[in-house]
Amino acid sequence: MAGEADTELGVDLEGRSMNKMSLITRIRRRFKDSSGQSTTEYILILAIVVMIASKMRNKLQGSVDKAITGVDGVIQGTVSELGTQ
Repeated sequence: MAGEADTELGVDLEGRSMNKMSLITRIRRRFKDSSGQSTTEYILILAIVVMIASKMRNKLQGSVDKAITGVDGVIQGTVSELGTQ
């Protein structure tokens, strides 16, 4: 139909660019449509978890290094005991 808006392209079917009122209407429609909100919420939660993990990285890395060093010591001790038998 003439004048009908294509919201994906931002132009109406006659090739005119959409005016500010049409942009505001599109934004309002997006906020009224709640079908994609759960996905957005999951993305936001994931972003928060990643930010917290990056802040705690040094502390976590130190703990992991200590654990690996401890396991390495146990393995080296066991190997040296097996080698002397």
